[in-house]
Amino acid sequence: MSLTFDDYVAAGWKKSKQFDTSTVPEATDIWHGFWGLDPYDRKDIEVRFYDSHEIAKTYGFDNASEEIESLRSSLRAGNGAMSGVSVADELKKFAELRDQGIISDSEFDSKKTELLG
Repeated sequence: MSLTFDDYVAAGWKKSKQFDTSTVPEATDIWHGFWGLDPYDRKDIEVRFYDSHEIAKTYGFDNASEEIESLRSSLRAGNGAMSGVSVADELKKFAELRDQGIISDSEFDSKKTELLG
């Protein structure tokens, strides 16, 4: 079964932001949005599209897992994940990661305290 962007929208998923695919090997489209019947309990969901299920299995999961772990390690180590970028830009990026559910609120708050130190 192949799902399209329109299938997700038809099921009630609300699109929020489209992401650049250049950092995600083989992805043809990436969207962030939310879904949920209860407006106070909606779930953030990132949807990635690939040309085939095999490509998604090969490139999608491992790439996402590695990126998440890399960002979490960077947070734990206190290293700037984006050297040469302003503090405001770094905070914005970490806020996006928090909003996507990739990092927790406490991980974001810790990084924010460190950056604004």
